[in-house]
Amino acid sequence: MSVKQAKALLNKYREGKCSDQEKAIVEKWLFQYNDGEIDLSEKSIEAVRKEIWKTLPVSEKKNIGLIALLRIAIAASILLLLTFSGYFLLRKKQVVQVARNQKHDVLPGSYKATLTLSTGKQISLSDAKNGIIAKDNKTVIQKGADRTITYQDNSPVNDQTLAYNTITTPRGGQWPIVLPDGSKVMLNAASSLRYPLAFAKGERRVELTGEAYFEVTHNIARPFRVTSNGQTVEVLGTHFNINAYTDEPAIITTLLEGSVKVGKDNASTMIKPGEEAVWKSHAHQFKVNQVDAEEAIAWKNGVFQFDHSGIESVMRQAGRWYDVDISYKGAIPQVTFSGSLSRNVNASRLLEVLKITGVHFNIEGKKIIVTQ
Repeated sequence: MSVKQAKALLNKYREGKCSDQEKAIVEKWLFQYNDGEIDLSEKSIEAVRKEIWKTLPVSEKKNIGLIALLRIAIAASILLLLTFSGYFLLRKKQVVQVARNQKHDVLPGSYKATLTLSTGKQISLSDAKNGIIAKDNKTVIQKGADRTITYQDNSPVNDQTLAYNTITTPRGGQWPIVLPDGSKVMLNAASSLRYPLAFAKGERRVELTGEAYFEVTHNIARPFRVTSNGQTVEVLGTHFNINAYTDEPAIITTLLEGSVKVGKDNASTMIKPGEEAVWKSHAHQFKVNQVDAEEAIAWKNGVFQFDHSGIESVMRQAGRWYDVDISYKGAIPQVTFSGSLSRNVNASRLLEVLKITGVHFNIEGKKIIVTQ
């Protein structure tokens, strides 16, 4: 790999003549590494290569010519970062080019949620100051410096006297909670969690709509149950994720630690770490798959993670996180996308990366239009 080849690729990029694959490869490296301290070690370069490689669809990985292209792109990116003025010139040029392509843009989601007390009173959690934000019955509710909502009094009560709180996130919002028993929950966008101020003696039961990640405190005497869309997940103490959006074709429960029993209608199954239980209503049974469980909670870690995901699935996630409506002009493109990208980028940045599939996007206000 020569410096001449690296410069040629950079010039091609500046002139807007790169193919979608070339453009995505160079930009992937730049966007992930241009804000941090530059590390030019062999280990760092290899990590960059692997990260870029993961963003490409499998079908593209089979193209041997891309291997050489990857090496050129990495060297080009390093050369660019070493050339201080050239780097900022490129970044400025890139921003201008994106702005021309997208007259409008949409900011990513953030921490937004509403807490509804047992009295019906609603509190905007993003606007509430840190410290005690409410008292419900005898329970003190606090907001920590990390935004987490916690409950101080968790003494058991009879089922007949349970009082409930509900945390609701809008599209474009997420929020962390520590339940009265110490269990931790991260609520994804367009979701809600209903739970008692103090759990009953016999069980710990909560109700979920949308998606949430759970880290349940172990208590063999009181099973923890999550109900969502008619499904019940039962655990004693474990880490798992439930995706139960009503606009998704399936309810997916993914286990990271411990063991989980999943039941719906007259069907039930047990899953182990690294497995997911998939319920599709037309099948009337669970399908258990081996998966990379970390991919299921990528959203919690601030990342879009796709693995041969259809464009409709990708855009449903985008719609919830950016609080936009999705429409299709003409036939829905039959393509899949594999890769990862920070959820902290504007919508236009995600769409630029998705263009590697050959699909076109246009942002109009709070709507994204998808065309072939």
